[in-house]
Amino acid sequence: MTFQTLKSKKNLQIHNYEKRIIQELELLENDSNISNESLTLIKKYHRAMITETLAKATRSKHIQTLGSLCRMIDVEWNEATKSDIDKLVANIIEKYADDSGQETHSSRDHKKVLKIFFRWLKLYSRRFTKV
Repeated sequence: MTFQTLKSKKNLQIHNYEKRIIQELELLENDSNISNESLTLIKKYHRAMITETLAKATRSKHIQTLGSLCRMIDVEWNEATKSDIDKLVANIIEKYADDSGQETHSSRDHKKVLKIFFRWLKLYSRRFTKV
């Protein structure tokens, strides 16, 4: 193998998360079920994840999951109450839990992303710190 071949293999990406992030944001922009306010919040959240130096795979998963959550919630995120979030969690369980009602990886991921996103929305930080 030549040096050039080794160099090109080093840059080879199997999952190309940068492209996935761009595609997911474009899908959200073109989705009529997602409001401009929600889209703006997702883009701000994406910048916050970049600032915290999260991996591209994590950012891609969060954006994809937030798109799914935006389609399930009935109100704008800024106006969501505890009751709205409880209703959303119930919808997540109904949609993603298995036949016996047991939590699956998808339902757990949705609830995890919801918790982190909502914390960021209300406290302006993804991390939980006691004040």
